[in-house]
Amino acid sequence: MSVAAGAGSSGPLICPSSPLNGVLPVKPTAYVAARQLYDQGVSIIPLQVNGSKKPCGEWKQYCRIQCTPADLRKWFQREPPCAIGVITGDISNNLTIVDIDNADRIEAFEKQLRIVFPDVLEKLVVVETGSLRRHYYFFLERSLGKRRIPAYDPPEPGSVKPQVAIEIRANGNYTIGPGSPIETHADHHPYRVISDRRLDEIAMLTWSEFKQLYKICKSLTKHVKEPKPKYNGAEDAPLDISRPGDDFNVNGKWEDILRPLKYRCVLKDPDGVRYWKRPGGKSEWSLTTGLVSKNGRELMHVFSTNCGHFETDENYTKFGAFAAAFHDCDLSLAAADLSRKGYGQDQDIGDESDDGTDDLRAVVTSFADIKFREVQWLWDQRLACGYINNLSGDAGCGKSYIFCSIAAHVSKGLEFPDGSPCPKGSTVIISDEDGYEDSLGPRLKRQGANLRQCHFFDVRDDKGDDVQFDAQKHVALLHGILEEYPNTRLLVFDPISAYLGQADSNSNSDVRRVLGPLGKLAIKHGVAILGINHFRKSEGRAVSRTLGSVGFTAKARVEWQAGIHPDSDHQSDADKLRLFLQGKNNLGSATGLSYQIRGAKNKGVLHWDSEPVHESAQILGRKPQRERPGERAEQLLEACLADGPVPFQPILDAAEKAKISRRTIYQVRKELGIESRTIDGEMHWCYVAEGSE
Repeated sequence: MSVAAGAGSSGPLICPSSPLNGVLPVKPTAYVAARQLYDQGVSIIPLQVNGSKKPCGEWKQYCRIQCTPADLRKWFQREPPCAIGVITGDISNNLTIVDIDNADRIEAFEKQLRIVFPDVLEKLVVVETGSLRRHYYFFLERSLGKRRIPAYDPPEPGSVKPQVAIEIRANGNYTIGPGSPIETHADHHPYRVISDRRLDEIAMLTWSEFKQLYKICKSLTKHVKEPKPKYNGAEDAPLDISRPGDDFNVNGKWEDILRPLKYRCVLKDPDGVRYWKRPGGKSEWSLTTGLVSKNGRELMHVFSTNCGHFETDENYTKFGAFAAAFHDCDLSLAAADLSRKGYGQDQDIGDESDDGTDDLRAVVTSFADIKFREVQWLWDQRLACGYINNLSGDAGCGKSYIFCSIAAHVSKGLEFPDGSPCPKGSTVIISDEDGYEDSLGPRLKRQGANLRQCHFFDVRDDKGDDVQFDAQKHVALLHGILEEYPNTRLLVFDPISAYLGQADSNSNSDVRRVLGPLGKLAIKHGVAILGINHFRKSEGRAVSRTLGSVGFTAKARVEWQAGIHPDSDHQSDADKLRLFLQGKNNLGSATGLSYQIRGAKNKGVLHWDSEPVHESAQILGRKPQRERPGERAEQLLEACLADGPVPFQPILDAAEKAKISRRTIYQVRKELGIESRTIDGEMHWCYVAEGSE
């Protein structure tokens, strides 16, 4: 997220330890330092000035959306000002900080950089911390993801856990920024810039430069790297067996989860780790149980990409696995189910707890007090209003042609190909794949759409520059668009995975968290949301073929899958039989349809066949049947000789035209028992039985 410098922007922040023209610079105020970071796209939060380094309130929201200039003035122009919290990672223009907490490592790190990569050292903004250690600031040209720890120190006396010597801070981290009051650190040492490069001159490192820097950090470790904990996620919270989930983590059994899913335990090692094979699995095992987290919780690790309920390369507690297997990752439903099974104990309702729900209230509504309604369809039994619908398929199968065709019908209120009525209205499209001017616009026009009823939208900042739409941050903008265009019937995201912001498209929980608000938007405005997706390369069940997390398919109420019939894959584009088949439908049921794309490349028009197609979407995952060698030659010879002997030269000419080699023709001729005979002085081919007369 880029933020334009406004009237509140200040001048350069000079290094306090370096004289400029013989005059020591004045120490910058907290607001000046915070504003200079902010103007470079860095997300800022306020911290307490008491040595605790804790935020002033909740701070995770600023990992998703930045504060405003008014917030900066409120936090840092007060007396005394708050300390400056600098958030690292994607939200801050990929700000990355190398944090070195060992004085010996600082000297070795800078010495190696100065000798081997002096250009990289000159680009770093160096900050001396309150503990007289060093932070090295730089932007990175692409996301680093989560933090990395390249070097450790020996454990402290009485401990077995190595100490972090060098930490590279990225997503999910914050640190204290220069310009903070000296009381921020318990030792009352200031955080200050000590390099020639100033705080308002944070440089961008290339990925190649970062790898050089990281290599030096790795070279400074002298001790065995601390093994990564097997637990995936935040640090383990203390167990509380009064909660059903924690009770199940302690007393539940993996067999209660995996055996109902038909998993088999195929191996058990001496350490108690069990290896399980999924039903139908070809590999030796699909997942393991019996791993242990830092706090002693048993974990399950998933290896296979085809464990339908579980994400690949993820770790699950027993409770997490139970929720994924039987409640579609809904922890609340899973906890309620376990409570009914006898897990957990009643808590003392009188206990006060700071669980972050003080400003929330639970609302219970009787079903007798709500007004029931029928499902509303944009395309009867095929596209539901008020819900998320999916359209998935391989690249090149014509997904954008399909939604352009649907938009054309909606723009004029023309009945759909199967004869279903079509409500007239508008379509709003946001596409990350096809250009509006050279692809989607002309395609809509060729489909006969009323272009006044077809719209696209962009998000722009206060400078007028385009900003990538983020379904997490910008859903309010969508509400505004649909209020401005109340006749909108269809909202298309192509592909929907491009608009998840910082959410992981392979994470079920991340995908559901983003799609949840979109589902509520669809209900509020009565629109059909159509999310375009690609197929994954591997084969599998139709419902698990969509690329990314299973959450895309699970959250959608209706999913259609498009593709080329495997038996027509070898034909020209115009002759290919393309199928539009139902992959999932929780609200109704409809047969499939076929379609063709006719016309020159990039100038095609989609033509629907009104006849239903009674095929399963599973056919789209079938590999094309390969033609048996010689099959075409056999068909040619049988056709030529069906009515009796034929001169052999016309047969050879026909084979050459069909691009069948003479060698193949002669070989198949022998296999079919075809011989040469002279008839009326001319050589003919015929079947043996015919030539013997």
